Amino acid sequence: MYMGWIIVAVVLIVILVVVGMTTRSDVVPWLNHMRRVKQKGAFHPEWIAPEDIMQTVVEHYMQYIEFAQETLMSGWTKYYHGLSNYLSGDYLRLQTDNIDARLRKDDLRLIDILRANHEVRVRDFGNDGLSCLLLDFQTERRLATYHYWSKRRIHTQHLDDVICVYRMHFDQLNQRWKIADYIQELPSHYYIQALQGPIDTLDNALPPILGRDD
Repeated sequence: MYMGWIIVAVVLIVILVVVGMTTRSDVVPWLNHMRRVKQKGAFHPEWIAPEDIMQTVVEHYMQYIEFAQETLMSGWTKYYHGLSNYLSGDYLRLQTDNIDARLRKDDLRLIDILRANHEVRVRDFGNDGLSCLLLDFQTERRLATYHYWSKRRIHTQHLDDVICVYRMHFDQLNQRWKIADYIQELPSHYYIQALQGPIDTLDNALPPILGRDD
């Protein structure tokens, strides 16, 4: 009798595992096609999704860049209402709080628009297939500042090349990859390490103090 209950319990566990895997695969069709890759010098291998999924992550990220550049000139309100289509989590809250603060200001309003060339790579997916790192190598960066009301350009600042590292998350409801977190900014000479080196060392690539403005 005791042995019979053990067999029943094992069968139930197997059924639950199979159902769970099926459900996850239905939500994330690429889950069963992910592979583990160990970079030279890395402590642990990282999950990589199929090429078409990584390309989709890049496309959805670049759609946000285009959205920001196109709508900010129309004012912050249109940008504000469209953010949830491209951002989620902490990064969405950060951006909406920033716009809220700007809209409450009564003094001179300015619009900053960053333009750059983007070389984007995707790495290090979560084992559930729903998150990954995105590295955006930005070159020829120009930060243009405009007067909010007249849209007159006031100033253009040329910035150094950098690698921006984000955490992307797949929104299952909207079926879109969205920026969930801004992780760090790396100097351009970390290009090879950021794109091909161990993910484990990325968060240690910057010194604790970058300098100060006097």
